[in-house]
Order: sequence, then C-alpha cells, then structure tokens
Amino acid sequence: MSSIEQIVRGASLDLSPRPSRVGEQLAAAEGATISDDLRIDANSDTYEWDGWPLARSYDGHFDRAARRRMVAGQAPLAARLAEHASRLRGELLEIGPFFTPLATPARFPDCRIIYWENDPYAVTWLRRTHGTYGKADVVTLDLLDAEAPGFLTTTREHLASHDAELLDVAIISQVLNYVDYRALLRVVASAMRSGGLVAVNNVVNYGLPLFFADRRPQSVEETIATIEATGFDVVCCDVIPAQWDVQAGEPRLVILAEKRAT
Repeated sequence: MSSIEQIVRGASLDLSPRPSRVGEQLAAAEGATISDDLRIDANSDTYEWDGWPLARSYDGHFDRAARRRMVAGQAPLAARLAEHASRLRGELLEIGPFFTPLATPARFPDCRIIYWENDPYAVTWLRRTHGTYGKADVVTLDLLDAEAPGFLTTTREHLASHDAELLDVAIISQVLNYVDYRALLRVVASAMRSGGLVAVNNVVNYGLPLFFADRRPQSVEETIATIEATGFDVVCCDVIPAQWDVQAGEPRLVILAEKRAT
C-alpha cells in the first residue's frame, strides 16, 4: 500500500472527525453568524469587501452565501492550527489571505507575519488593517508566476528585514486552485527552514471557476503526493466529506506538514 493510500484510508494518520465545533462552524455558512473565535474581521458580517461588492457575484459563485462558505471553510484549518499552537512562532507567511486572513497579529502574537497577495484591493485593506506599526508585511506578488526570479528574492528581502533567513510557518488556505500549485510549494519549501510547518486547506475545483489555474490540483491524493514530493512530511491530515452541494462531492483537504531535513 502506498503512503498516499495509507493517508487517505487512515492507516497511518488520524482522519477521524475533528471536534464538534468544526462542524458547527462549517454549518454556520448556511445562515448563522461565524462564532467569535473564528471571526476573521468585522467586515465578515457584511461580506462587502473593497473592490468586491456583493453585486459582483460572478453568476452566484461569489454571492453572500459563497462568501459565508469561504469564511466558514477556514474553520477546520483554524482548529488544526490551534492544536499545534506551540509551533506557531517566528516567521509566518500566509499566501493569498484576501480579506479573510487566518494569521493576524492579534491571533499569532509570537509571529512576524508576511502576507503574499496579488489583489490590489486586498493589498490595500491588509496594509490598512494589519500592516500598520510593523505588525505585518504585505508583499504584492503575482501568485500565478511563483517561479519568477523576483518571487523568492522579494520574500527573502522581507525576511532579512526581520533579521531572519527562512520561514518557520506557511499557511495556504483556499488558494491552490488559482495557482501553479507545484511551483508555489517549491518556492515555499525553498524559503523554509528544516522542521518548518506548512498548513494547507483546499477543495479541488471549488471556488471561482473564472480564475482557476490550469496547473491546480486535480485530487486529494495528488495534492498529498505533491506536498510530500516537494520535501514535506505529513504531520496530520483530514479529508472532510463535502459539506455543500456546490462542492460537487469533492472533499476538503486540511493538512499540516513539516519541512524535511536536507
């Protein structure tokens, strides 16, 4: 049996249901408000985001219900991160936080946060909300071109400004469908110290189809195999059955993996 089959079948990793609060927070997307400990920011109540008004729904793919699901879909990864809170120290990168970052200075006071974001409206909001007083760096990068020479260089320049050389933690939540995810993971691995932690949350082919990348993941098994092949060892893994009809039966993958010693 391959390591991927072991992971998916639960022979080597705990794939049991997470605490009940995760299910409650996922269910919150159907109409209730998000619980306080998972509230991303005040604007999550209205879902009216700068440059992304509710009127801009993309044929229902990004209406209020979809935005509720996006916020609630952070819950399983947030729960896993909470379980590993002792490891959330030092240089933390969150990729594509948009208007719903999981990593904030208030939530992770022991981390120096860097956001990679390419939406200009989100960049402005992140800088205004979390980038003041040196709480977080917001780096404008084209996430579709992760292997561009300036991508890694820019990241290392920001790390150097913190008197650091490598990342300790990277969060990639609901982003992989919009990028060349193999290239993105390679860059993250290159910028991370041995023993560093990468946290991934993704549902294959779920989100805004207009912006899907050709080189996005095609299955849970493929995603796990790619994370391992990129130089990470799986720490914990949840394969969560589809919560909403719009997921077309695709499960949610939540995975934490440790950078392998080189």
